[in-house]
Amino acid sequence: MLDLLFPVRCSGCDRPTGDPVLRLCFVCRRFLVQPPLPWTNLKPDVGPQELRIFSLWSYERFGPARSLQHRLKYGGETSLGRRLGFLLADAILNDMNVSRHCVYLVPVPIHPVRRRERGYNQAEIIAEGFAARLDLVVRTDMIARTRLAGSQVGTDRTERRQNLSGAFTPVCSLSECKGSAFLIDDVLTTGSTLNAAAQALHLSGLKIAGGATIFRRTPEY
Repeated sequence: MLDLLFPVRCSGCDRPTGDPVLRLCFVCRRFLVQPPLPWTNLKPDVGPQELRIFSLWSYERFGPARSLQHRLKYGGETSLGRRLGFLLADAILNDMNVSRHCVYLVPVPIHPVRRRERGYNQAEIIAEGFAARLDLVVRTDMIARTRLAGSQVGTDRTERRQNLSGAFTPVCSLSECKGSAFLIDDVLTTGSTLNAAAQALHLSGLKIAGGATIFRRTPEY
């Protein structure tokens, strides 16, 4: 009865929708499109192999992807994050069997200051949904964000890499960290954040099986 009186509205266009988690109508969902090349090969700062990152949807400045990302990162909608993680895992199964290539699922950590501000790390929430779908183990105790970088908006690839150099620190010892890890984050832009996180994992002794994000954003420069 309440659904009839107060229907859930689409966060993209305000139409009624029957999906209380994504809150997107069937019209706006059509604008969530996979990047032409869903896998991005990042040149690593360390290690012999490129870092392969899968992205579920392209990010546009205007549209449902922007609304989803904002709700996920700033809106406190943890159920949305888990749902997106589940969808991400479903999509990546068509490209590779992650469960056979990694031991640990590692969400990219955020700085404690940001965590206090938001109350959660959106990458961890995505990882929870991803892990539930593929029966993987989420590890948040392998690397830590120890340096707070400024806003990355408007910076180019070189500036981003310099800002994030040394931003992550290994937490577990070489004897404790064995096997391979798969990174999870919300957005891929230049890849500097994922590269820096991968470097910290590499220093701890882990192999990097790759990574995945919900959105692939084209750098604005």
